[in-house]
Amino acid sequence: MEKSTKIKHKVGFLLSNDALSSQSTQTAVKSKKECSECNKIRKPSTENNQICYTCNKAKKRIISSGNKVIDDFIKYTNTNCPNKNGKMVFVPYEKFKNIEFIGEGGFSQIFKATWIDCQITDWGALDYTIKKYNRTVALKKLNNSKNITSKELNELKMYYHYSLNWKSSNNNCDIHNSYVNIYYGITQDPITQDLIFIMPYHNSDLAHYITKDFYNISWHDKISKLEDIIKGLSNIHDANIIHRDLHSGNILVDGQYSAKLCDLGTSKSATDNDDNNEIHGIIPFIAPEVLQGKKYTRASDIYSYGMIMWEIMVGRRPFWDRKHNTELIIDTCNGLRPPIVTNAPEGYIDLMKECWHDDPEKRPTANEILEKINRVYANECKNETKIIESSDIGPVIRNNSGAIYESKRKFEGIQFENNFINGESIKKIKLIEDKNDDYLTREIEFDFDINSKRVYENEYATREIDFDIGAL
Repeated sequence: MEKSTKIKHKVGFLLSNDALSSQSTQTAVKSKKECSECNKIRKPSTENNQICYTCNKAKKRIISSGNKVIDDFIKYTNTNCPNKNGKMVFVPYEKFKNIEFIGEGGFSQIFKATWIDCQITDWGALDYTIKKYNRTVALKKLNNSKNITSKELNELKMYYHYSLNWKSSNNNCDIHNSYVNIYYGITQDPITQDLIFIMPYHNSDLAHYITKDFYNISWHDKISKLEDIIKGLSNIHDANIIHRDLHSGNILVDGQYSAKLCDLGTSKSATDNDDNNEIHGIIPFIAPEVLQGKKYTRASDIYSYGMIMWEIMVGRRPFWDRKHNTELIIDTCNGLRPPIVTNAPEGYIDLMKECWHDDPEKRPTANEILEKINRVYANECKNETKIIESSDIGPVIRNNSGAIYESKRKFEGIQFENNFINGESIKKIKLIEDKNDDYLTREIEFDFDINSKRVYENEYATREIDFDIGAL
């Protein structure tokens, strides 16, 4: 009752020149009670005294999916989210027309569709008060998700957590400008019952954006995209979320417009005590300490960002010309990084190397990177860097057949054993690799000296070319 008393006194003081208004306000505060639905102390509905006004309104508006896991989540976002951003909706599948397959991810298929009778604002918020209209959206269908559990909703739960943090720390500013992809809600495939997430439609991902017209994308535009990416990464890190699968395929782009981080499916809270050493991802983008069995941290995401910087600079995926296998894992843990084969704006290459430093403690934070990339951008605006055409940069016709750029690869059961041979500490790693989502695993054991600085004979790994920064 102490909290209620404070509220009454405050309101009474503000309206002290109007005793009648003060009295009615105090009565309204007293009338609040615990809602039987959400268990919050709120004003009860006039239609049903046992539930609050918010829950009663949600009951009328929310369409049931017939699945308790989905319905409970949708209801929670509508009754606990203080503002419109973060609220989600279940949409019957028949509300989508012109459904077109456009791509495939590690664990999902992506479709483009028209959402009939949509009530989403231009800034991405669910708003039942606006006029219904048709909107082009993306549908992300999760493979083999018929038997839905709370785990399958992790991507939406992470976004909901992020949206709440964004509101509280940004004075309810438009989340559309937070450089993280928005989620509208859920639908289900009527035949397979697979779970489908509803999201804004974007023209491309960063990987395709870079290769489509590499030589005509100015350094000004490249750095602008990197600014957007690090802003999004900074925002999720501020919300205590670690992405854990950051690569160019998980960044959405609309032409000259902003880039947005997407696919929070493998993301986790930075405060989770997760001892599971399961790894999903693309080997060149996975930090060496993670490959060595250590926990994901914000610094692991920063390593991935450094690889994205290299890809934007060169126009090719990291380690495109070699197999993504145990040898690459060994080499990465021994310090191998992609070569510097082209010029870049002043400060760019140094920042990239900081991001992929062996020691995660020596990598900059997202906020520190943002400050540095802003300086690189400012310098580029003053002194444009010309892209020098070369056989070492630009899109390639074909990657190595063993280069796999899908996040569906799962590495688990990574085990480490210390052995001492001739006074050197040798790590033995047992790697259980999942292929093609069939969860049939094979075990690989190999030894390497984690502290050694291996001398690479491979020309790709050793060759560095000196350029004049900002050369004409």
